[in-house]
Amino acid sequence: MPRLDRFFSVFRKKDSEHVEARGLSSDYLEDNLPSSLMERVRTHLEKCGPCTAFVNGLSATIRMLSDMGPKEPPPHLKSHIYQRVQEEKKKHS
Repeated sequence: MPRLDRFFSVFRKKDSEHVEARGLSSDYLEDNLPSSLMERVRTHLEKCGPCTAFVNGLSATIRMLSDMGPKEPPPHLKSHIYQRVQEEKKKHS
């Protein structure tokens, strides 16, 4: 278990490189960054295993969700949500 603690400790650090790489990861994967930022994230990922794992996991999640395609919510969902909101309003009034 100590290895996992070390792995996740990187994500708790306030190191600006890690924060930046994670914060830009969606735009990085979509190739939606200026070239200077793309290069900076790419360089960071080349030397940082935990951030690379984060970006790879995000990429796999995006792929999996896009493979699922659009789904229609059940017809009663809207009324169910409305009912729950009204119940919560009554609780807090």
